Amino acid sequence: MLTSALAGLAAVFTVSSVYYSIAVAPSAGGVAASVALSALLVSVCVGQFGGVQRIQNGYTARDPWTFARRARG
Repeated sequence: MLTSALAGLAAVFTVSSVYYSIAVAPSAGGVAASVALSALLVSVCVGQFGGVQRIQNGYTARDPWTFARRARG
């Protein structure tokens, strides 16, 4: 979860750098680099968070407390 959150923060930073490279210091190379890095970090964030959720769902299926809650409820 920690690395997913840090990747999310980095993705937010690079998305803001896209705006900076367009509005403040326009350059084609800066825009292209910012967009590429943003896409990479957003995909890393989503992939890591999805992996954590997948692992958590795998453990939930074997958790005895889950069965007890479902039976009561």
